[in-house]
Amino acid sequence: MIAAVEKSGYTSKVEYFFHTQDHSSDPRIENCVDVLTEDGKTKKMRLGETFDFVVDQRYNHSQSYGGGVSTQFMLGAYYPPLIGVSAMPSVDCFEEDVKSVATSKIIYRTGVLKETRAYNNGSVVTTTNLQYDPYTGKPLLTKVTNEFEQPVYNYTMPAYWYYPNMGSAADNYRATYYGNTLLPNNTKVFSKYDKIYYNENSCNIDTIISNNAVRCWIPSGQIIQPIQGNEIIMSRNSNQLNTIAANITSLVNPTNLGSRRLPIIEQINEKDNNCFRFVKCSGDSAQWVKILYDSPYGNLYFFVRKDYDEKFCGQNLSSLLNDTSVRHLCFHVPLELGHSISDYTFSQEGRTVTISRGNDYSRDFEWNDPEGLFDECLDGVLQASATEFKSNWQHDYQDAGTILACNENYLGIPNIYRNLRSNLYVVDRKQSGLHDQYITNIAQDGVFSSFSLFRHGIGNAENMQKPWTWTEEITNYSPFNFEIENKNALGIYSAALYGYKNSLVTAVANNARYNEIAFDGFENDDPSTSIGSQRGHLKLLNNSDVISISYAHSGKKSLQTNALQIDLGNDSKLVLQDGEKYILSCWVRKNTCNTLDNLGESYVLMYSGSTTLVKKEPKVECWQRIEVEFTYDESANLLEIKHGQNEDFYVDDIRIQPYNSTFKSYVYNPNNYRLIAELDENNYATFYNYDEEGILVQIKKETERGIMTVQTSRQNLKTKRTTP
Repeated sequence: MIAAVEKSGYTSKVEYFFHTQDHSSDPRIENCVDVLTEDGKTKKMRLGETFDFVVDQRYNHSQSYGGGVSTQFMLGAYYPPLIGVSAMPSVDCFEEDVKSVATSKIIYRTGVLKETRAYNNGSVVTTTNLQYDPYTGKPLLTKVTNEFEQPVYNYTMPAYWYYPNMGSAADNYRATYYGNTLLPNNTKVFSKYDKIYYNENSCNIDTIISNNAVRCWIPSGQIIQPIQGNEIIMSRNSNQLNTIAANITSLVNPTNLGSRRLPIIEQINEKDNNCFRFVKCSGDSAQWVKILYDSPYGNLYFFVRKDYDEKFCGQNLSSLLNDTSVRHLCFHVPLELGHSISDYTFSQEGRTVTISRGNDYSRDFEWNDPEGLFDECLDGVLQASATEFKSNWQHDYQDAGTILACNENYLGIPNIYRNLRSNLYVVDRKQSGLHDQYITNIAQDGVFSSFSLFRHGIGNAENMQKPWTWTEEITNYSPFNFEIENKNALGIYSAALYGYKNSLVTAVANNARYNEIAFDGFENDDPSTSIGSQRGHLKLLNNSDVISISYAHSGKKSLQTNALQIDLGNDSKLVLQDGEKYILSCWVRKNTCNTLDNLGESYVLMYSGSTTLVKKEPKVECWQRIEVEFTYDESANLLEIKHGQNEDFYVDDIRIQPYNSTFKSYVYNPNNYRLIAELDENNYATFYNYDEEGILVQIKKETERGIMTVQTSRQNLKTKRTTP
């Protein structure tokens, strides 16, 4: 922020400035701006401009015929009088053709925002948009002037740069291939998961097996389908154009390739041989590199191996190309005959690399590293984050309570990209003085001591791109696109259960895996969740169990049983770890209840050949909470709870969780999906009551001493009476 020069009566305001042409007397909107087509590549493009082009062609033909008779009557003034009569017929014909063509072109221009100025209490913040996204028009590179009148850049990198199938569907939608051999990019237009016509239906492309044929997925399996003459009716690209893959905040322009450097180019000149340990931007040794030149074909190879192998430096070109543990880059650079790589020096300007030998030879080639095998360094970075995405997730449809009607490949499900991993760059920051001198230059200090761009081509599993450190990894999604399990950087898992036709979260747990938690509130009327099936990972074995509407702890339903029997065997979706401690918690009550007697009933837990008396807890409006610990034994598949006197009882809000986890569950009205109860870590409920219009009017909290009202509200709309 810099001090505002002008003074006026306002305390804050925002001004907007748009790109305009250079007409001082009559400024006009300018739609030709800088766009980023990929990282570091800029071009001019017109944004915010649409055309309506109409050609009106008309043809009018008219034809008419007419006829008549002209008569004359004459009377002579003689005697005797002379009378004469004459008649003259007439015929006419008329024909006309009129053809007209009218062309109209209407151009609609929308202003492209160039700059905003925000004034607040005597200061002004100016944000300038420098480069835009060619598809969405959103600014990808912005500049803000800080209090030291220095620019701070914010650089956003869209995900479709690194994951092409997240790009624009318009790139190949309705594309048709007619077998033209002059189209070498046919495999880019038609590719896996594009949907094309097939016998008035559709099929999903699996592979292109020839110049005019593809292998396709249909509901019943795979077929061979001619591609010639067929058009794409649904693109493989998913239009996830607003999804962000990385973000950088820096004091230098990160899209200016002159601000970047390639350590591999610097190290080639420093090494005495063509096989050495590559050093990353951070100064850490990362991997082994070997450089070879294939003189017959003029190809320059950079081979990379993650771990050292004494055979690596001695391998020849053929063996390196066939070694699956070795990756490589290849550039076509014809060099002089009779010279080796050691005779040349390398230099870099942006991504243009120059290889030269004194003043006698010089050749440029463009550095292209799509998989990110080598670091690309940038100075002056303040903050950086990156997100990885993944397709082809494995889904458990049976666990979700549904059956897939046809194969996933036909539906294109393996092509749906979802968040996989979030990463932050964690490294020391630069400081002007020594740590013990307390000397700080706040205008320059605080930038990363080193920075390398994130390499989406290899990912960051197990923090293999240090100092990039992943902070959260999503490990499982439901078939309905809900995140159901993740873990943080400490390896601690969190999980969630979904119900009510897989539309609402019913339970969340921390420090627990997805298959280690279970919950059921018996409000879900889905036929697929009947007794004996998986109900929120709970499989009940007692065939005499009945879902009852007589009593309910939360909602309107509970389970009536004479013995609560839970299956922990191989058929259950509840997968517990042998020898680990778990907690079973639920609410129970008998058919009869003495409201004056709050003493708890006797219940027993039978598991793994032993019987445990459950601790008695006081009743809360006739309902008694049961919480019991047990250690899972993989040889014991049945967990059972009975009344101490073998009487029937009602059960509600059952949950199972790891001993060291936290757990919350939720109960909804199955008719309108309103939240009616939230059960905390101790399985005590908070109840929500609504009026006829669905407005929350009361909140009650369940405690050991009873249910307390914590909030009540009412509202009324007064209607004005009209005089009849």
